[in-house]
Amino acid sequence: MLLAPARKNVAFVVLVVASAIFLIVDWPPAFSFSRLVLCICGFFAGCLVAEVSATLKTKAVVLPAILAPLSTLALIIYLSLPLRGSLWELALIFVFAAAIVLSVANGAESRFKAILRSWPLAWLGMISYSLYIAHYPVIHAFHIAMRRFLNLPRAIIDGHPVVQLPALQFAVACFLLLAAILLVSALTYYFVERPARDWSRRRVRVDVARP
Repeated sequence: MLLAPARKNVAFVVLVVASAIFLIVDWPPAFSFSRLVLCICGFFAGCLVAEVSATLKTKAVVLPAILAPLSTLALIIYLSLPLRGSLWELALIFVFAAAIVLSVANGAESRFKAILRSWPLAWLGMISYSLYIAHYPVIHAFHIAMRRFLNLPRAIIDGHPVVQLPALQFAVACFLLLAAILLVSALTYYFVERPARDWSRRRVRVDVARP
């Protein structure tokens, strides 16, 4: 590790607080990079959750098994509500997500955790970062391709032309889009993310081993 645990945690807290203050001052976002700051805030908040999870494991703290399905259900219900997009509503999503991670990683064994360990979900979790990075460019490219190569009716939504599809064509398009996202995400993981991660870890080990 590049930083000692205590200093690393302090760095995570400082970065989360600094980005949160920026977002509070600039919400709704007036600057184009505010969305990037939001991503940074979420990333380092996730780092803090990981540190809390590691600490709970070190101290052999086991959370009740019921917390994982309850927190997941709470997030699903919350996301189904008519939210207005305020910063505080977004912050609650982070809270629910943190509760899910901690209750799954540090909870007692249950059928819910067994389902999450099934190979399709485990594989999606493995490529999740590449999936997060790749999904928007793929969706954008897919939408441009449909507009340019298919003569389909369009509707203006929020100032942007959106292709209108019949039900069957919409289902086929969703299937093809999902397949493209998974393919690009898998290729990104196996040929970019994992090699880069392994290389960076080797570099850190070499630097730490040097006197």
